[in-house]
Amino acid sequence: AAQEIPVPDTLKPQNATPGARSPQAGGAATTAATSTVAPATAAAQTLATAPTAPTAAPVDDVATNASDVRSEDAFDVERVAAWLREHAHPDADTSGLDAAPEVKQFTGGASNLTYLLRYPTRDLILRRPPAGTKAKGAHDMRREHDIQRALAPVFPAVAPMIAFCDDAGVIGSDFYVMERLDGIILRQEIPPEMGLDEDGVRKLCETAIDELTALHSVDIQAAGLESFGKGEGYVRRQVEG
Repeated sequence: AAQEIPVPDTLKPQNATPGARSPQAGGAATTAATSTVAPATAAAQTLATAPTAPTAAPVDDVATNASDVRSEDAFDVERVAAWLREHAHPDADTSGLDAAPEVKQFTGGASNLTYLLRYPTRDLILRRPPAGTKAKGAHDMRREHDIQRALAPVFPAVAPMIAFCDDAGVIGSDFYVMERLDGIILRQEIPPEMGLDEDGVRKLCETAIDELTALHSVDIQAAGLESFGKGEGYVRRQVEG
């Protein structure tokens, strides 16, 4: 799946329409991931600067590919809103969560389901697995959440996690909620309204590479991520099974 790369502010024309930082990169984002959130995927989600305080929505739903929720993917919004108010991480910003949000669904991606939770003063993102039979180990919401939560203190381009839920009684599956990072979702063609010339595109690509480099420079032990992999010997395991 195409990676979704938020454009640095220095490369955005002033009249550009902001898009969504949907976390669906790498077959999942946004902003934003595969079910295991490989490092390259996490970077593709969040190649913008560190998120600032939640900003007042709304933004252009057309630009973000956010539309009405498909009937088969709907959930009890009031139940989710109430659960989130009671179970957000202690260090999460819970401002503006008193009301039930308007919910939109991102139409891109081919794996996990991604929703926009639009509160009166801020937007959040909810991620959940698709319905039906799943391959073992696929669509692991806890792993996806935990990796990003561990990365956030040492790699500030990652969206802050708000909460993780493993109570199937809330929406019928595990899910997690994160901050939303605004940005333009780059697909096959760069939107002409961005006004990027050849030099601007080069800087954009260099920014993406720089952020991937920074991500792969993270000390996984200091971040508490050493338990998420099997350590050295990856190539041998692929060859020998």
